[in-house]
Amino acid sequence: MDFCKLNECEINYLVSALANALAEGLTKEEISFLSRFLAHLSGALQLIVSFKNLCGSQKNSTQINETQFNGFPTGASQASAAQNNNAQTSGSQTCDDDDD
Repeated sequence: MDFCKLNECEINYLVSALANALAEGLTKEEISFLSRFLAHLSGALQLIVSFKNLCGSQKNSTQINETQFNGFPTGASQASAAQNNNAQTSGSQTCDDDDD
């Protein structure tokens, strides 16, 4: 469903209809719980959007340094560190060897 094609009145009607459908057959306590659950879900979704808006552009515009966590390499940094260590211990191999 393309929500952008709806007007404000239709959105409100849709939300009310959904609320009525969800509440049908539930007790007052269940409706209250569902209301609080969905309010919490709404807040969590708003937080995710805010985080993506704030941090998403920063993550896309800068390279993430994987060694920021206590200075210990993780993931790809571990593999890179292992390769560097192997190159240093082998002695004869350097980065500018083109014999491959």
